[in-house]
Amino acid sequence: MREFNGSNWIEVNSNSWIKVSERLPEVDNTRNTFGDLVKCLVVYEGFVYLGFFQNFGAPHWSIRHISSRQSLPITHWMPLPEPPKED
Repeated sequence: MREFNGSNWIEVNSNSWIKVSERLPEVDNTRNTFGDLVKCLVVYEGFVYLGFFQNFGAPHWSIRHISSRQSLPITHWMPLPEPPKED
């Protein structure tokens, strides 16, 4: 699986969770004022969700349908897998 690190695509192990305390998703803030929204799998309160990450001044995590004005306390994240290839 590949992840964009701000200037290049890098290979990452798709089967490993990344601790938020060790590394955050890379965000390209050059395309718009609020920065890009990065979709990834996240762990929140022991459950896996589709999460969203932005970093426009301060890191911010969100999960659709979970209301919070503050960033959610996400513990781990993982890049989304590549979609299946058409045969």
